[in-house]
Amino acid sequence: MIAAIVERALWTRTLTLDNRRKIVENGKYTTAWHCDHDYFASVKVPPIPGYESSKKIVSGPKVSMENLEVVVDYQEIKQEVPDISTMGAYVETIHFVDENGRALANDCQESLDFDDKRPVQTFASITVTVVPGYFAEEKQPEITVKYHKLGQIIPVDLNGQIIHDPEDETKMMSKVFANDPHDASQALSDQKVPSLEGWKPTVLTVSPVESEINIPVLYNKIDN
Repeated sequence: MIAAIVERALWTRTLTLDNRRKIVENGKYTTAWHCDHDYFASVKVPPIPGYESSKKIVSGPKVSMENLEVVVDYQEIKQEVPDISTMGAYVETIHFVDENGRALANDCQESLDFDDKRPVQTFASITVTVVPGYFAEEKQPEITVKYHKLGQIIPVDLNGQIIHDPEDETKMMSKVFANDPHDASQALSDQKVPSLEGWKPTVLTVSPVESEINIPVLYNKIDN
């Protein structure tokens, strides 16, 4: 049993009171409700051995004054044992492709001989190739490993506007997430944000929760 993951938001407002501490409607100091953040953080679904979850990531919903609840379903993984009763050999080929089926790395092959004395065998686990700019759907594949483009660190100013190259206004000063060299299915944690001339970032590193989701980083303009 996995304990529920709870996220909270803080709502505040100010009110105007008279000398008898009664609320003055629409008083001078009365303000609207304000929340300390707009969206809840995305949550990576924890794995359960022998089960497969209905989703890998629960995207953080927009904060509201009502309680929100997200349920993730798990289904038991049924293992099928192949019936091998005659002599022969199998060849396993691993393909590394992007979302459109385009090859990103060389295929990997492994052969497996069997006979009646060894009726059931499995192929050895193969380490999935790290492809710069992409992350893999799984670490130990069966047939085809599909890759998706990694997200980016997007520098933005105080107004939320994307910062562009001063010499080329069509070019964003963004940076593609770095690959985790030890795990092809993840972006690297604690990676440095881009260094921009004339700008100072509010954070020095970021750790992507979802490998494909861009992360905006606030930069302050440095006064000359």
